[in-house]
Amino acid sequence: MSITGPTLNLVCNIFKQHDLSTGPPTAVPTYPNVACNLQFGKKTHGQTFGGHYILLPKGTDVQDRTNTTPQTVDLIECPSGSQRFYVVVEVDDVSKGFPTEYRTAECEHAHESADASYESAWLWPTPYP
Repeated sequence: MSITGPTLNLVCNIFKQHDLSTGPPTAVPTYPNVACNLQFGKKTHGQTFGGHYILLPKGTDVQDRTNTTPQTVDLIECPSGSQRFYVVVEVDDVSKGFPTEYRTAECEHAHESADASYESAWLWPTPYP
């Protein structure tokens, strides 16, 4: 049996260097309809709650907070068009150098990153699409 990479069964939109203080994006995404896989699980550095992981094709242009400013971040809307925005916290490659290589973005809900005056603008639509 051969080893395979993750199934990228959804599409997402990536917004580069978005300013959280302006609220959710109104412009077209920098990278629309990128293949992805959304996961939720307890993989986050020993914390007691589950993290959000968006798996992406290898080489996808997405950067974590260490490569952005405190106010401007990379955002992922997943699934595409859902108005469910995630702030990219950490990015790393999995299976680097192998045919199964992919990129993973550890994320949090955008309303968790926005300051209190903008937090309500980031709440997800209900019911979830």
